[in-house]
Amino acid sequence: MNTFFLKNEGLLPRVDWDEKTKSWKDDPYNVPELPTSYPEPSIFGILPAYGFYARHVKGLEVKGLSISFEKEDTRHAIVLDDVADASFEDLSLQTAKETQEVAFVTSMYKRPANLEYVPDQPYHMTTITNVTLPENISVKLATVEAPAPGTPRDSFYSCPTLPIPENGYRYQKETDVYPLPLTVFPPFENRTTGKTRNPAEETSRKEVPGMIYNEGLAQREYTVYRDHGKHVSVTMKKMTKEQVGEIAAVERACFLPAEAASEKDFEERFSSPAFVCYGAYNEEGELIGFIDGASYDKPELPDELYHDTTKLVENGPWQTVFGVNVIARYRRMGVAGQMVRHYVEESRKRGQDGVVLTCKDHLRPLYEKAGFIWQGVSASTHGGVKWNDMLLRFRKGE
Repeated sequence: MNTFFLKNEGLLPRVDWDEKTKSWKDDPYNVPELPTSYPEPSIFGILPAYGFYARHVKGLEVKGLSISFEKEDTRHAIVLDDVADASFEDLSLQTAKETQEVAFVTSMYKRPANLEYVPDQPYHMTTITNVTLPENISVKLATVEAPAPGTPRDSFYSCPTLPIPENGYRYQKETDVYPLPLTVFPPFENRTTGKTRNPAEETSRKEVPGMIYNEGLAQREYTVYRDHGKHVSVTMKKMTKEQVGEIAAVERACFLPAEAASEKDFEERFSSPAFVCYGAYNEEGELIGFIDGASYDKPELPDELYHDTTKLVENGPWQTVFGVNVIARYRRMGVAGQMVRHYVEESRKRGQDGVVLTCKDHLRPLYEKAGFIWQGVSASTHGGVKWNDMLLRFRKGE
């Protein structure tokens, strides 16, 4: 790794704040974007893959790839982050014992390029969709539950993001006694003799622009910006059991495997008269999202309701929300808000007392804008992640 190009947030430790333990935890998958410093790969520092790292890629095809190391490396051979419609064939991947060969990364706190550090800029999720691997390849599903290190705290994420001593972060060893890593002197090469250079002592006090490659250009290249300000109007339609294939496909594209409901789950849900599902269709008649849930007798959403339809209560006073799903290319265009408003209005028409749901931290503002009130951290263990209980109680006479 050429550390000459390593700078700014790329120098920060790859750690996230753990709210439960009030401490920092390692997260090698939380790699900053640094869009204006492309194309030098060393800007990212040490990546979570020792061989092949791909992010924000669609349509990738890899055949006959062999990756191995001279000195054992505990990182994955391949890491994919925000990759869609990719295929890998005939792979030979060497990894350390108990290390999965490939990692799929889902990031819960992403922003458009060049807007990563704008306070109160809404976050979106990126994940892996439609990627095929040989059956013998082991995969780790990694989830990044925090913004990139150094991102300013705001209303969408209030936990510490800057790992510095003032925020309770300490290196295990002081810098001046830390041994040189193997990446400096590869063990299969002869070490050179002589004085080791100390860049800190050679640093000049003269201020410089600190720009490399295209950073000094008026019109920067290699940056990606998508106009998420476009509003898409949708038509809401009640869905039926005959459409479970379409519904399950959207579900898989929106949730991690541990969180996504299967086609069988949806078939069982439709067998209950307490269950409802509304699809969102664009002007071309394409299903771009859906919202589903069931009536219940309490203002809560226990995990068992997701898979046990016998627990659902027909004509129950409370309407639960199992999921609000929008395919990636239509997110942040007002689709989720329209679905939630339609769902709430239908519940109101049925004379129910209100709507209850659980959501992740970055989605709280969306539901609070729709009138939901935060009830606290949920007891749910669904998908092995943190959820928040949200409640919208209808006022009598509305």
